[in-house]
Amino acid sequence: TLNKRSQFQCNSGDQCVSVVDMCHGQPLCTDHSDLQACDDSLRCVTRAVINAPDISDRKCEKAPFSKHEECYEPGTENDGRYHCLSRKNEEIITREETASFVNYTALELCQEFQGIPGVKCGKHCLENYNWCRKNYKGSYFNLPLHCDNINLASDNPALCRNHTFWDNKHSCDYAFRVELLSGQRCSGAKAQCYWPSYVRPDYVRRLQENQLTTVYEHGHTFVYTCEDRSNEVHDVDTKCNSTVYVEKWCSIWCSNGTERSNEHCDEQFCANPYESSEYASKTNIPLLSDPHNCRASCREEGRGPNCDACSNNENYFQCEASGKCIPWVLRCNGIPDCSPPEDENFEMCYQTYLDTGVVKSEATLKCPSHIYSNINISATVCDGILECANGADESWLCEDSKYGVGAVGAGLMSILFLLILLKMCRMHKSKQSEEVTPIELETKIEIYMDEEIHSRYHENAMDDMDILMTSGQFKLSDENRIKINTKFYELELKCHNNQVAEAHCCIKNNISINASRIIFEDINPGFLRKHFPRLEEIMKKAKSNELWWLLRKVKQILSIYLDMFKDMAVMIIIYILIGGFQSLNQFPTKFTSVIVYCLFASVFIPLLTSSLQLAMDSPGMIFGEEESKLMGWKRFSRQCAVVGLFLVNPALLVNAIETERKPT
Repeated sequence: TLNKRSQFQCNSGDQCVSVVDMCHGQPLCTDHSDLQACDDSLRCVTRAVINAPDISDRKCEKAPFSKHEECYEPGTENDGRYHCLSRKNEEIITREETASFVNYTALELCQEFQGIPGVKCGKHCLENYNWCRKNYKGSYFNLPLHCDNINLASDNPALCRNHTFWDNKHSCDYAFRVELLSGQRCSGAKAQCYWPSYVRPDYVRRLQENQLTTVYEHGHTFVYTCEDRSNEVHDVDTKCNSTVYVEKWCSIWCSNGTERSNEHCDEQFCANPYESSEYASKTNIPLLSDPHNCRASCREEGRGPNCDACSNNENYFQCEASGKCIPWVLRCNGIPDCSPPEDENFEMCYQTYLDTGVVKSEATLKCPSHIYSNINISATVCDGILECANGADESWLCEDSKYGVGAVGAGLMSILFLLILLKMCRMHKSKQSEEVTPIELETKIEIYMDEEIHSRYHENAMDDMDILMTSGQFKLSDENRIKINTKFYELELKCHNNQVAEAHCCIKNNISINASRIIFEDINPGFLRKHFPRLEEIMKKAKSNELWWLLRKVKQILSIYLDMFKDMAVMIIIYILIGGFQSLNQFPTKFTSVIVYCLFASVFIPLLTSSLQLAMDSPGMIFGEEESKLMGWKRFSRQCAVVGLFLVNPALLVNAIETERKPT
C-alpha cells in the first residue's frame, strides 16, 4: 500500500526516490524513469498524518497538450504559489480576507475526528480548539483556509477577537487520549481554547509527581493558559489558594454515576479539599498550583500561597463595579473584561485604541461596537466594514447618491418658491400703487434735465435718475427715449467739462448696466442699428418677451446655486456620516473634519460677508424698495432680514436686477 514513506525504484536499479516528491515536472531519477510513471494511473500520496481525508482530488489539472500527470500537496491551493505546471491549483481570488473583515456566512459548524465540534471553511472542517492558535498548521492542510472565494487564516485577528461568534456555541472539547476534555475559551484579543491543568484527569498524579509536561496529541501542543492573559481575572477580597481548583477537578472527575469517577477519581484527595489545596500550593510548578496566575495580582511583599488577590494596583486594573481585577494588558484592548466595561471607557482608551490598531486613525464616528454593544468605538464610515451596532457607519448614504441629488433639487425648488412668493407680494403692492404713465415719467425726467438742477444736485440725483432712466428705456417710445438720452448725455458732458472718459465712467457707475448700454447705443448707434434697423427691431421684440426674461433669470439663479448646493450636499452628508457636531468637536484635526470645515467656510463665509455688506449699503434692494424711503426702524428691520436671508440673497439679487430689466 502506498503511503508517505513509499519509495519508487528507478529503472537503473541503483536509485530510489520518494513517491511524495515525484511527478512535479522534473525528473528525480538520473535515467528519468520516474517520469514514465506519471501517467493516467498515477496515485497521489500526501505527507499528512493518519487522520487525513481522501486526497484523490489532489491531482493537478493537466496543461493543454500534456500527458504528464502530477500531484500537489494538500493545503497549497491558493497560497500564492504555483504547484502545478498548468497553474490550475491557484484559483482567482476576488477578495483577500483582511484583519478587519470576515465573511461569517461562509463559516459552518461541523464535526471532525472523533466527533469533535469544529468550524468548516470550504471543504475543510477544523476543530474548534485549533482555531485562533498561534502559528497553527493543521494536521492535513496548511494556512490559509479557502472558502467563499477568500483566503482566511485560522488565526485571523478579527475572527479571533469576535467573542459574539465563539461564545455559547463553539465548545472547546478536546480528545485527550481516550477522554474528552472540556476546555475554556480565552476572553481577550484571541479567543483560543485552553485547558487548565485541573481539567486533566491526571491532575492529582501530576501534583504528586510535581511535574507537568507539554503533551502532543495529533501534532498539536497542549495549551494550559491564554497568551493574552485573559484567564487571569480574579475576585477582590479573596485569597490566592488552590482550593477552588481542587474543587473544580473533583466536580469534573468525581461526579457520582459517571464512568469517569471509577477510573480517575481520587476520593481521598477530594474528601478534604482544603488540605488538598494546601498540598497543591506547595508545588513549584505554577501551572499546577496557580493555573490562573492569581499570585501575580498580589502585592510583591507577601506574594505566595494564600496572598490577597487584586492587591497589586500597579499591574492590575480594578473593576470597582464588579469587584474584580484584570491585568493592565487587558485594559483598553477593545474587549470588555469588566462588567460593566470600566476597562474600555472610550475617552480613557482612545489613544491606546489608536496605538494598538483597535480603531483606525481615520475613524471619526463614535458608536456602540458591532461585536460588543456595551462599549463605544470609533468607526470608519463607508468603508464597507460594519463596525457600529446600529449600522450607522454603513448607512444608506454610503450606497445611494440619488438622495443627494434629491436634496439639491429640493433646495432649488424652495428658492424658486420663495421667488414666486416675493413676486406675488410685489404684484399685490403694484396693484395698490398708481401706475406711472409715460407722460408722468417724462415730466419727472424733465425736472432733472434742467441744466442748473442737474449740475447742482448731480451726486444726490443720480440714484433717482437711475430708477427713472431704467424705467424709461421700456416705457417711452423710441423717439422720446433717444431725445431724453441725448439730452442726458449732453448734460453729463457739461458736468464733467466735456471730458468724455469721466462722463462715461460716471454714467456706468451710477446708471444700471442695461440702461447705460441703451444710452450709449442711442448716442453712438452700432453697426446693427445703422445698417440693419429692422433686424434690431426683431431682436428687441424677442428680448422684450417675458418668457425669455424669465428663462434668463432662472438660468442665472441655477448657475449660482447648483455649484453651491453641490458643496452643501457633500458637506451635510459627510457631517452626518462622521457623527455630527460631537465628532467635529472630538476630532477637529481629522481629515474628514477638516473637509467639513473647509466646505462650510467656502459656502457660508462669502454669503455672510456679502450679506453684511448688502445690509449696510442697500438693504432695500432685494425687496424692490427705494433706499431714500428706508429710515429708522424700517431700515433696521430690512437689514436684519437681509442678514437672515443670507442663503437666498444671491437669488433675490438676481431677481431684483432682472426685475429692472423686465420688459413692460
